[in-house]
Amino acid sequence: MKENPTPVVRARPHPVDFWLPLLRRGVIVRATVNMGVMDFLVHEAGFDPEYVRKRIGSVFLDGHPVDDLDRAMIAEGCHLALGMAAPGLAGTSLNLGSPLAGFRADISYHPGQDRKQPAPGTFTLKLFNLVALEAAAGILRLGFVVSGEALAKAWALDPRGFFDCVAGIERGGKTIPTEQAAALLKSSGPVRVVVA
Repeated sequence: MKENPTPVVRARPHPVDFWLPLLRRGVIVRATVNMGVMDFLVHEAGFDPEYVRKRIGSVFLDGHPVDDLDRAMIAEGCHLALGMAAPGLAGTSLNLGSPLAGFRADISYHPGQDRKQPAPGTFTLKLFNLVALEAAAGILRLGFVVSGEALAKAWALDPRGFFDCVAGIERGGKTIPTEQAAALLKSSGPVRVVVA
């Protein structure tokens, strides 16, 4: 039996508000793995290095706080979370390069010894607080995969936002009529989101 191709959602580059809950929940990004977080952010996601240094204050790789974006390696299937600096004593201790990092040495990210060659792969990316809003357009340009069910739920919660942000949905190169799109998304599994 022939499998149906993955639906493709053609997103408008702006506005990005509709995508924020999905970016906070986590999206699958197809990019180079076995590379440093900073290299991914600058060379693949298109972030300005100055933006990364000034605005991204908390980085977690597989749940571990990161202190060095150049040495923290993105691996196949990992989870990368980015946000602004967290407030308070506990938040400060978890922030990127925190002077209190020594208090959390046991939970901090530590790079492995074996270095793998960079290769195409996938990983989960989560964006929080203002970083989500400010970086969403760049992640949209990169493209990502979300669950069709999660996208259908977001559409049901914010139909106007959906229509403001989505130019159309296709499957196998054919445009899906709006009245069929919600049912398709609910039953389709993964959905690819790309800029129209």
